[in-house]
Amino acid sequence: MRRVFLFHHQDCLLYGGSAAFDGPKEEAALHLRELKQAVKLLNAAFRDIDIKAFYAHHTPRGVAFRPLPSDSRLLCDFAADSA
Repeated sequence: MRRVFLFHHQDCLLYGGSAAFDGPKEEAALHLRELKQAVKLLNAAFRDIDIKAFYAHHTPRGVAFRPLPSDSRLLCDFAADSA
């Protein structure tokens, strides 16, 4: 195995759905933290794999798959299309 793809998605019932959050930025922030933790754990266990992480969310044009930003300052961009 050389590459792993991780996905989190908006309105996930495991986290109580979108209604459990104050808004799309708070919801995206949780998924960002969870994805970063998963990438960290996988990188520690499997040093030779390429890990790609995405957040799937609704937009006026359909579902968008945003890649996990490498910089936490990009959180607003990460959640922008969810609003």
